[in-house]
Amino acid sequence: MFNQKNNEINPKLSIRIIIIALIVAFASIFFGDSGLLSYLQLKREVKNIKNRQNKYEKLELKLLEEKNKLQNDSKYLEKIAREKYRMAKKGESVYRIIKKNSKEKKK
Repeated sequence: MFNQKNNEINPKLSIRIIIIALIVAFASIFFGDSGLLSYLQLKREVKNIKNRQNKYEKLELKLLEEKNKLQNDSKYLEKIAREKYRMAKKGESVYRIIKKNSKEKKK
């Protein structure tokens, strides 16, 4: 490590030590627990969560509108009752059209 003649540090050894120190520093910056790669992954995850949050907020608004219509709009309520639950007024007949599957047609 020391040159015996001048008591100075060997230049080749000092360069190697600096290079190793730089490699360790860059590795910890990029690959450590709080490194750059972890930061980028967390940033991507935050973006995905915000997108899901926006999606659910829109869904919530849509469901609140639906709830409001069901509570206050009798025509809409009747439409849903007829279409979704196949309900009818007294004296009306409900006809249900059944489509055949393509497998049944081949037989």
